[in-house]
Order: sequence, then structure tokens, then C-alpha cells
Amino acid sequence: MHALLCRRWRTRVKGRDWYDFVWYVANYPRLHLSHLEQRMRQSGDYTAEGRLSPEAFREMLVGTVRNLDVEKAREEVMPFVLDRQSVAIWSADFLASLIDKIEFV
Repeated sequence: MHALLCRRWRTRVKGRDWYDFVWYVANYPRLHLSHLEQRMRQSGDYTAEGRLSPEAFREMLVGTVRNLDVEKAREEVMPFVLDRQSVAIWSADFLASLIDKIEFV
């Protein structure tokens, strides 16, 4: 999650991070939010005084998905994927729909 929210590649898209996100949500959708917050504070990507709430996390991730060039992400990951159909369904709406499946611990 830290890579998705905080990696700054400018125009380059890291499709493998998004592939990992889809796998993660499908297989282990539990997120230790306090641990993510600590890593984000260490990297300087979360500076708010209050705790990182589930709502704030979701808002950040939705914004990241909405700004994602899904086609570039798909192209970047294709050389590493055996089942190309697994990324054919990628869209901003598909990726955003996965956010609600994340459970917070």
C-alpha cells in the first residue's frame, strides 16, 4: 500500500504494484493501518497530526486510482504475467471497487 500511495515515479507507472494490489485484496485483504501510517510518516508522505483513519486511507487510494493511467500500468506488467486476462479487466472503476474489500486491523 505504501508503494501505491507514496511512490513518486512522475510519468512512469509501476504496473507490478497494481498487480500486487489486486492479488493482495483477493487473498489477504487485511491492512494494518497503524503500520502503514508509521511507514508513511517515516517517508514524509503523511504529516497530519491525527491518526490515519480508514476514511482518509480510502480517500487517498481512490485519488491515486483516479489519477492512474491504467493502460500504462497494464502495459508495464504484461511481460511478467502468464494469464493476460487477469489484467484485461483492469479499469479505474475495477481498481477502485477493490478498496472497499480492504479490512482494517
